[in-house]
Amino acid sequence: MRIVYAANVRLPTERAHGIQIMEMCRALALEGHEVRLVVPKRRNAIGATPWEHYGMAPSFEIVEAPMFDFIRFDRWLGRFALWLNALWFSRAAARAVRTFRPDAVYARDPWFIGLAPRARYVYEAHDFPVRVTSIHRRLWGHASRIVTVTEGLRKAFAAAGVPEDKIVVAHDGVDAETFASAETKAEARSKLGLPTGGFIAVYVGHLYPYKGADDLLEACAHLRPDSRVVFVGGRPDDLARLKARAESLGAKRAYFVGQVLHALVPLYLRAADAAVLPTRASDRHAAEFLSPLKLFEYLAAGKAIVATDTPSVREVLDERAAVFVPPSDPKALAAALNDLADLPVRTEALSRGSAQLAAAHSWTERARRVLAGLPEPRPVLTWFRRYRTELMLAALAFAVRAAYVTIFHQVKIPGGDGEIYLGLSDLVRGLVDDVPSAPIYYPIFYPHFLAAVRVLFGEDLVWIRLWQAAFSAATVFVMTLSARRWIGREAVVPTGLLAASYPAMVLESGVIYTETTYTFWLTSAVALAILAVEGRRFAHALYAGAAFVAAGLTRELGFYQATLFSAFSGIALRSWKIALAILAPTLVAVLGIGFRNDAIAERLSLSSPPIVAKNYEAAFAEPTLMRFLFAPERWHLYPQGTFLYFRFPHRISDLGTGEPIADANPDGDVVLHLDARRPFAPQPPMQAAAKILLTLFHWMMLASAAYGLWRGGMPRFAKAGMMIPVVFAFATIMFQGLHRLQGFEGLEPLARYRFPSEPFILLLAVSGAMAFRLRRRK
Repeated sequence: MRIVYAANVRLPTERAHGIQIMEMCRALALEGHEVRLVVPKRRNAIGATPWEHYGMAPSFEIVEAPMFDFIRFDRWLGRFALWLNALWFSRAAARAVRTFRPDAVYARDPWFIGLAPRARYVYEAHDFPVRVTSIHRRLWGHASRIVTVTEGLRKAFAAAGVPEDKIVVAHDGVDAETFASAETKAEARSKLGLPTGGFIAVYVGHLYPYKGADDLLEACAHLRPDSRVVFVGGRPDDLARLKARAESLGAKRAYFVGQVLHALVPLYLRAADAAVLPTRASDRHAAEFLSPLKLFEYLAAGKAIVATDTPSVREVLDERAAVFVPPSDPKALAAALNDLADLPVRTEALSRGSAQLAAAHSWTERARRVLAGLPEPRPVLTWFRRYRTELMLAALAFAVRAAYVTIFHQVKIPGGDGEIYLGLSDLVRGLVDDVPSAPIYYPIFYPHFLAAVRVLFGEDLVWIRLWQAAFSAATVFVMTLSARRWIGREAVVPTGLLAASYPAMVLESGVIYTETTYTFWLTSAVALAILAVEGRRFAHALYAGAAFVAAGLTRELGFYQATLFSAFSGIALRSWKIALAILAPTLVAVLGIGFRNDAIAERLSLSSPPIVAKNYEAAFAEPTLMRFLFAPERWHLYPQGTFLYFRFPHRISDLGTGEPIADANPDGDVVLHLDARRPFAPQPPMQAAAKILLTLFHWMMLASAAYGLWRGGMPRFAKAGMMIPVVFAFATIMFQGLHRLQGFEGLEPLARYRFPSEPFILLLAVSGAMAFRLRRRK
């Protein structure tokens, strides 16, 4: 299982929760899970790495999420700084979590529920809110499991309405090997500079009042003359406060060490005769919810324990290992320590009891317990609410396109492809018997789509364009989903806004031609194929194959794309099961189209019917292709065409007279969209400015896409999958158009033949822009 542990803590830290987090991550890794610990990147006075500070060998990954540290301003912001840090970290950690694609997210904070919506969320609770709100109930409801460190916490969650089967009690653990010190008691005291004789009790941890350190200090005034209490740990301000109080009390038997590396704690415990846990019962947290890590370390070290009698301590300890005293009673603490000093046999018996209890509290056993029987993830949000941003961007894209096709007059150009497809739609409806200039073998989806729209909504072409606007908006939706999946959640809005306003996609929705519908099916098919490669899921591969069939029935190039993606899937996965699942629906469709074309050829007494459709198969089989490519009389056209393209693109409206030059190459079908003899013909300034800006904008997108391929955070298989339709589209342009100057549409920003690859260029461009921004920040 892939597990992300999200911890909004400074690491390493002098506080005990740092140890607990590191030990849990190590235990999960030892259990065979792949673990990534995500923590905020904050200023840290501790110069050592977490591995050095906690004395561990690297066994899992630690990722620091860059963020602004509001804790530095807590003097002015107060607790608001903690809230700001938590919100910022949840945002900063999102990318590190998504790129890992975890099966489960483990955290001590309920606010990380949305970091990975598809993952199971395990919330480890160390406290309970004073006032339970609807927000708490909602977050707890979305958690797959709630781990409580005490039985008291479990009861609190159950009383708040959390189902019993969702809650697991898992007390803290300890690594017994770490506390199995090889030194004798005398050797440990000698190394630490402690008195070699007499009775020594040790307190380990922070010196906060609720921890009972003040009570233990006061008890020092009532100890035997040869007894000592060694305080290990504490922040400088708490240490100074206790030292001053020790002087005022005359507690000469108190010995303060201050903060030490955690690796030295076993040595201090080895030097002691007993350990003290003087927790106060000042509130419900201290009495029922607190699970001190030091308690388990005392057990692992095999120490006799003097502990205050609180419910949470009683869950772990009993009289076999501890002497219990009332909370906040310094004299009782002193009496218990004096009794142990007077009865070494009793002390040794309690030490043996501690060692026995420690065996039941290993970190690995705790890791097994918290994950055992983890249920399947429940939906974090409804589908609509989860993807509401993507849906809103798709709605914006539709609004832009709908405004364009309804407000601006769309002209039907006589003799163009649009008229042919409209004629084919009339042929499908039985309104005509023949269509002049129509291809005999044509992809069937688009004419039937036009026929259906005209039957339902009438002959007004605005309805067709509105439906094409809907297909284009659906393409934007697929793009935003792809951006969320393979770039990151922060890429959704830039991708959606860019695609919603991209001129080529907007303008094509108003053209009666296959490209808008073909682009939707192709984008969906490619996204599903990449998803199949990522997850090795047979169902996704079949869905991808079906989408490729829809794309191929719209335009025959979709079938060739399916073949390429089938090969890509087989190579990427080194298994042809997914590849065949993608290709199988395509083979069935091509077989059916082949029978259809054979029937047409037989009816019309034609020979050599194509397998799919005639256009591109004929282009690849063109016997004069190489002659067109390398003919000396064509050489002058390439630099000329390149110059004209870089000067101005020609798709929005023609520059110059627009007169074709038919005599430039008598043996070829030379079509110029510009008049090369008058490249600077008069035209409206706004038109020229628009063309220049569009050209610069598109080439900026291409540069960003190239950077996205090089440095973008998108997975390699996703980059490779998106490049297949881009390269394929460019190749078809060049092969189909090399015998004409139109071959230079391979570079043209609004060329319709490359338009189906625009979604992938834009996705790569967003990935490149975000990678460049991140690099600049660093």
